[in-house]
Amino acid sequence: MADPPLGEDCFAAGNVRGGMIAAGASTTTVAFILVVMRIFTRVHIVKRSLGVDDYLIIASMMMSLAFLATGFKMIDLGVASHFWQVKASDYDPGFLIYGTCTTMTYSLTVILAKLSLLFLYLRLSPDRTFRIMVVSLIGIVIAYSVSYQLLSLFGCRPVYASWDAEALKTATCVDKETVYMVLSIANIIMDVIILVLPMRIVIPLQMARRQKASVILLFATGAFVCAAAIKRIIILPPLLTTPDYSWDVAEQFNWSFLEANAGIVCASVPGLKPFFVRYLPSFISSRITGSASHNTAKKSLPYSTVIENNKRRRNMQSESYELQSQDDASDRDSAGLVRADDGGKQSKV
Repeated sequence: MADPPLGEDCFAAGNVRGGMIAAGASTTTVAFILVVMRIFTRVHIVKRSLGVDDYLIIASMMMSLAFLATGFKMIDLGVASHFWQVKASDYDPGFLIYGTCTTMTYSLTVILAKLSLLFLYLRLSPDRTFRIMVVSLIGIVIAYSVSYQLLSLFGCRPVYASWDAEALKTATCVDKETVYMVLSIANIIMDVIILVLPMRIVIPLQMARRQKASVILLFATGAFVCAAAIKRIIILPPLLTTPDYSWDVAEQFNWSFLEANAGIVCASVPGLKPFFVRYLPSFISSRITGSASHNTAKKSLPYSTVIENNKRRRNMQSESYELQSQDDASDRDSAGLVRADDGGKQSKV
């Protein structure tokens, strides 16, 4: 597609395909394992039917696999190699077509993971203000997703110019640098809000400090998603103007793989406590309860009581859920998220 810099052999510089393959395969594998564990926990340990959040995380995982597949196809077409090593026949139209596909599958992976986590939040508390905030954020995330997909597909006029290099020369396109910067910043803002939202219901709870810290850290895994998104936005501006796009975009792919799959991991972790309670009880005991377990009964007010009081005050009929730590061996099959029914009894989620 281009001549190499003066004095440099066309193929002497090698490529960075190995790093990109490793980043994509490793992060996607970890996410896939955790999703399988989550579904197994929900169906076989907790013995409840799948919820909306479960189906959304499955859809997110499917998009992640599609993102990985299209990313690997991009490697075959020249990504992770210098632009002067890319064949013209591979670049147009294959490179451009699959580039659009990777953008869309990446976006859908991230958005579906966000929605899964937000629908999980709806089960955490009957607090009206909290639920309004979550539902509003769900609407914002969906609107963001629609905008991202439409701009990816219809960002040029004529539309096919996005994947036709010849048509692109005379096409009228949106300012991609500005658009993607705005969308990336909006994505980070949503990540931060999703990260801090649970603190509103966790911090006021009357529970042992160590138990509360464990719950906060559980949701704070989303910080990895924020970090990856911030790194992506830092390297985005020079990427949009680089003359060696096929080489430089490999780093963007690496961070995109990390961000997308970290979002899936973040959305899956809260539902895995029953799995570890059953198969790794010593891990749960040492990490969550520790030496403070003997004080929990004295210092912690059962959250089910708080939920029931809230339900009576608000006359709500929706499901409510409890975050709690179980130490008794007889409770090893109980979930980290426990639903409080109208009779005040606890049933597994």
